Amino acid sequence: MKKFYSFMEEKLVPFTNRVASIPFLVVMRNAMMSLVALLVVGSIAAMIAKLPIDAFQTVMAPVIPLFTAINQATTGMMGLTAAIAVGYYGATQYDVDVVPAMLISTCSFLASQLTEDGLNTGGLDSNGLLAALVIGFISVKVMAFLKKKNIGVKMPAGVPEAVAQSLNSLVPITVMVMVFAFISRVLGFEINAFLIGIMQPFANIFNTLPGYVIYHMACAFCFFCGLNSWIIMAPIFPILVSNGAANEAAYLAGETIPYIITNSTDILIWVGGTGATMALVLLMTFRVKSAAYKAVGKVSLLPGIFEINEPVIFGTPICMNPLYFIPFVILPGILAGATYALMDAGIVAMPCIANLTWRTPPILIGYLMSNGHVSTLIWAILVFVITLVVYYPFFKIGDKMEYEKELEAENE
Repeated sequence: MKKFYSFMEEKLVPFTNRVASIPFLVVMRNAMMSLVALLVVGSIAAMIAKLPIDAFQTVMAPVIPLFTAINQATTGMMGLTAAIAVGYYGATQYDVDVVPAMLISTCSFLASQLTEDGLNTGGLDSNGLLAALVIGFISVKVMAFLKKKNIGVKMPAGVPEAVAQSLNSLVPITVMVMVFAFISRVLGFEINAFLIGIMQPFANIFNTLPGYVIYHMACAFCFFCGLNSWIIMAPIFPILVSNGAANEAAYLAGETIPYIITNSTDILIWVGGTGATMALVLLMTFRVKSAAYKAVGKVSLLPGIFEINEPVIFGTPICMNPLYFIPFVILPGILAGATYALMDAGIVAMPCIANLTWRTPPILIGYLMSNGHVSTLIWAILVFVITLVVYYPFFKIGDKMEYEKELEAENE
């Protein structure tokens, strides 16, 4: 075990920190996180538009198209809003003017969506998400490069700042918009399809039962080692979001739900956060002998309800603690596999409200993710019960060890 700790400290931790600090991953992470509020609004609108209560639908019939439109204006514009967000976070990453960076990122993305018939508005949704992230980042990177090389229109002192910033960005905006317009409009190259094709083999693996199991165990293993799981989630999150957007669009259109794996499915499995720790927190709060565990339980209870579990991970600690490896790392993989299998078999309903916030409380997610289908609610309850049963013996051992340490300290 000492060799393992030494390896973690000397090799793995520095490596993962370097990966997590790669500028593209930093910008993509921040941009995607900034879209969460819009996705939640879109999910709520989809939920209201298709709430399966006859009386509600009758009363709300005149305004149902409004909520459908809200979904289209939020989740349905994911590519466009991602391009705007990448511009902002790219500017902060490379220390360039924010507004011009947002403009160059957005306009370059829009230029990449041109066809012979004009603007391809269908590419502004989740189909254009990857293109928005990549093109937006490249555009801001070019802007930063030109600024570093002092290439651009220079304005004399006294010119209003907004005007100076706009004209200073004239060269990069012209270059990038012309480049992507030429690629899409003149060459007829479909950037969206190209990038989706590159990611498709990876997405195909992820959207399988084994892939989903490995993903959940890998995320939990990262936290077990004291690492940020974003190094695993970075390439996964856009897939989760795109899957969710496709599910909500299909649900609103009355079509078959295509994907099992979405944000909502993750929330269902991560009961209380990565590692499914809500049951452990409750045991620490209400079924504990040691003062240390009791204190950790009280501090972790409220955050755990909203899927925030760093207090219990690092306070117990679960991190680097072999005692909790099985429930924290192995159990989420089992739950992910069982959830996938049950949904694939049609026993548990698919996630039609798929881009709910990660802060949705346990069990409640089971009701919301399928817009009230009883099967997901029952499975959410069972998932919690399973975590409670699995965590209990490990909790008892840990609590006993801490209690004995406290008694020994008192006697001394």
